[in-house]
Amino acid sequence: MKKGRIIIFVVLVIVASVFIFSPKKMTYPDEVALGREKIAEMSQRDLASVETSISNAQKRKRANKREDLNFKQIYENAIIMGDSMAMALLDYQLLNPNQVVSKRGRTVGNNEEDVAVVKGLSPQTLFLQYGLNDMPAFRGNIDGWIDAYEGLIHDLQASLPATDLYVVAITPLTSKGQSVNEYNHRYLEFNEALKTMCERLGVKFIDPGFLVDPNDMEQYQSDGIHPGYSYFPKWLSYMADEADL
Repeated sequence: MKKGRIIIFVVLVIVASVFIFSPKKMTYPDEVALGREKIAEMSQRDLASVETSISNAQKRKRANKREDLNFKQIYENAIIMGDSMAMALLDYQLLNPNQVVSKRGRTVGNNEEDVAVVKGLSPQTLFLQYGLNDMPAFRGNIDGWIDAYEGLIHDLQASLPATDLYVVAITPLTSKGQSVNEYNHRYLEFNEALKTMCERLGVKFIDPGFLVDPNDMEQYQSDGIHPGYSYFPKWLSYMADEADL
């Protein structure tokens, strides 16, 4: 009887081994390598996310530290040129009229008057803030927008060779702001193209998007496009820090 039980046990072990190590259950070296690559990719992605979060937290701390300063004095020799985002700095009386050259609805394709004013003032530092109106004005044509933006930069650099030039990213839009037209939801694509252009031209790109949360409607005006007042002192502080003003 004992011998019979031993034989049965051995048979069961063999059968179990067949199931465990059958081709359908085996893990091949290629699969192992692929799994390791996926794990490494996820680890790098998580690490990059953590590093970005830490970096943004440090930037926010720097911005908050300076947000109560006298920006009219800090931007004494600087100009912010652009659309309604720049105009808000006048509405909130954070800067003087000679420090902001802008009108609502401005794009890189309809700002000839503003360009002439800036050339006449010849600032030491110039910030360009465009994009909100450009997305619908250029009907989502990113390449066309970049060509026009690049032409603007070349024109300004030729006329103002001693001016330090900075290009500012499009401010993040809430879901409501993105739904205003069929192009606004692509603002991240526009920003990425803007950043690439700046790298190609050797112009510094400033992205203050981390200062506002597009998922928090309370941080925005009712249109879901323009941030509320609290954003702008932080914005000015961060840009001044980036430009060493």
